[in-house]
Amino acid sequence: MKPHPEQRFEPAPMGRRLWLVFTLVIVVLALVEVGTLVAAFHGPQRTGPAWLPFVAVLPAWAIVLGIWWASQIRGYLLRDGRLVIQRSLRSREYVLAGLEAVEPLRELPKRILKTWGNDGLGAVSGKFRCKDWGNFEMYLSDPAQPVLLRWKSGQILVVSPDRAQPFIEAVRRLSH
Repeated sequence: MKPHPEQRFEPAPMGRRLWLVFTLVIVVLALVEVGTLVAAFHGPQRTGPAWLPFVAVLPAWAIVLGIWWASQIRGYLLRDGRLVIQRSLRSREYVLAGLEAVEPLRELPKRILKTWGNDGLGAVSGKFRCKDWGNFEMYLSDPAQPVLLRWKSGQILVVSPDRAQPFIEAVRRLSH
């Protein structure tokens, strides 16, 4: 059997939901920053340097931007019979042996509950649960472009590559 060459797929561009969450978080942080500046210069009796409240909000900026950067999906790599989900700080690998189905979804099921992970700042990623599928994992950059992978063992993974159909065809070739 001839080995398959390594294939890399970019994640789908950040979807509307992720942009909305990112924008909302940035606006809230900016409003907090403006509020601290106004309070520092126009509030009742100041104690300490005027710049101190402004600097006190900087760790929140670092945390939010750090989470956003670390959560982003950098790509989906197919090699040696495995799917590697590449992220900023770490990667996750899934063996494709035993894959039962890989297919595009029109939409995600309703009422998905997050059990662990990130639900919109940089990506939708982690462990989730819903009535239709039970427990499953997602690594999405655009929840509007999901691709479902289902193993015979019952494991379910949902991803969002930028080119769904070529990704699906490549996964099918590797899993057989």
